[in-house]
Amino acid sequence: MYRIAFTAILLLTTFSPGFGGVTESIRKFIDDKTEGPAYKVDNENLLCGKELHLFYVNRFYDPAWFIRNSFSNNGFDLLNYVRQVGQQGLQPADYHLFLIEEYLGKMLSQTTVDTADIMKLDLLLTDAFMLLGLHLYYGKVDPENEGANWKMQRKDPGLRMDLRLEEALTRSEVEMELNMLAPGYKAYWMMKEELAYFLKLDEMLWPAILLDKPVKPGDT
Repeated sequence: MYRIAFTAILLLTTFSPGFGGVTESIRKFIDDKTEGPAYKVDNENLLCGKELHLFYVNRFYDPAWFIRNSFSNNGFDLLNYVRQVGQQGLQPADYHLFLIEEYLGKMLSQTTVDTADIMKLDLLLTDAFMLLGLHLYYGKVDPENEGANWKMQRKDPGLRMDLRLEEALTRSEVEMELNMLAPGYKAYWMMKEELAYFLKLDEMLWPAILLDKPVKPGDT
């Protein structure tokens, strides 16, 4: 119900100026960056710079997460995935969740939205998908640097997240694409379910237990 109401409000929101203005803003953002520093949105680094550049150049700088000037269902699907990524042992904050929700909130509270805000939200979502996909596929820890004694080899580095994202958007299967990038082992998904269970427990309110003396090992 919340998502339906959210969508309805966004559909009534008028974006100004038009779609062409957003495309031009993205083009300037992507092409005007100097060598060296990473792309940034509100001082937050976008960590998939090379893939980000390829993705927007190949789609002629059109926004990825808006359709006819409205926030798309693909955008909602990615936002929901990021919110729940803690169930896979990852941190939602690593995927720009705070800024993404901040800019969505601005869209809800204003009758017109600045082109720069649409551009920033689109870039944040794109970088979030790409970074999350890389972490799901390769893992967040590089085994060559952090786990040399594990004798694990890194996967083939030829993963094209720009193409993966374009395919996911075309098919409107953002969630499925990310799940396909995650490990396919049954044990992984079983652990995910168990972690989700314990995260739910952590959200519950538990009564305080007051004791006159400390609890020691072996006490019952």
